[in-house]
Amino acid sequence: RILHLSCHGHPNYLLLEDGKGDSHKIHVSKLKEQIEKLHASSNESCLDMAFLSACDTENCAKAIYDAGVPHVICCKRDLDLLDSAATKFAASFYRALALGNAIGKAFNIARDAVGISKSQDAAIEA
Repeated sequence: RILHLSCHGHPNYLLLEDGKGDSHKIHVSKLKEQIEKLHASSNESCLDMAFLSACDTENCAKAIYDAGVPHVICCKRDLDLLDSAATKFAASFYRALALGNAIGKAFNIARDAVGISKSQDAAIEA
């Protein structure tokens, strides 16, 4: 079970768009609260992973992880995330998962696909 959000990011909130094109802020604390409620209503973890395809989602990722989601992929700090790189990363990541790779291995494959070296301060983090 994966939560995948492709939106605009900010250190304190995510900016989501509805079907009419209107923007809605979801604050990091509210998202964490909602995920904690989902976990509390189930005997098992409701989410195995969250994938945040947005700029500046490190704080949000930490909140989601703290809410009980064991794997969260995000964009570090205030780095900008190019749509083309995000799309290529996500496609490579999910393809690697579909081929049976573990999350960490799939992350490395996707990182390599967009040309991010292990030694550089990457814009994405597992």
